[in-house]
Amino acid sequence: AVSRLLEILEIDHSPIDLMVVGSDRVTIGRPTITVALERSTRCVMGYHLSLAGHGVPAVFEALRHAFLPKAYLSDRYSDLNLSWPCFGWPERVLMDNGREFHADAVADALLNLGVGCEFSKSRSPNDKPFVERFLRTLNYSLIHKLKGTTLAKAHKRVDFKAEEDAVLTLEELDRIIHVWICNVYHLRPHRGLEHRAPINVW
Repeated sequence: AVSRLLEILEIDHSPIDLMVVGSDRVTIGRPTITVALERSTRCVMGYHLSLAGHGVPAVFEALRHAFLPKAYLSDRYSDLNLSWPCFGWPERVLMDNGREFHADAVADALLNLGVGCEFSKSRSPNDKPFVERFLRTLNYSLIHKLKGTTLAKAHKRVDFKAEEDAVLTLEELDRIIHVWICNVYHLRPHRGLEHRAPINVW
């Protein structure tokens, strides 16, 4: 349980259930997303989308995105008029036991900022349930509706190949995720927040 804003920031990775293409529209792979989610409001404070996996650089990029204002929105997505006011330094960052989270560089950087590091118990997703649930919601509510989805279950991939259906570049997928977080997820009433929207609780 938490009692105040920015008390705990949960962070985790997940493969995106989608294949993306390069600038030549040839399928190049399946990206990974690293998400930092604020526990008391369920707001997404930052994320990093990459084809390079979930190493230490992905952790740093997601935390940087979470800690700093989203000042780039007015330039990069000027046509969308997005609002994403969530940023700041948390008291503690809750991570799992992946090697990238236990890296000395991550712990040193956080501690130098006055941010505590906590680790969930091994094989205990309920220690950081909100970011785990968000990652599932992202895939099921958004990604599975896009062309090129791999879906979550192999037995549901009948009569199609994600590699052949893929049409989105990594940049286009990043744009779609921005819109979905700002205009759908943050504005949708949440049962765990007494049916208030995350952005209103923020």
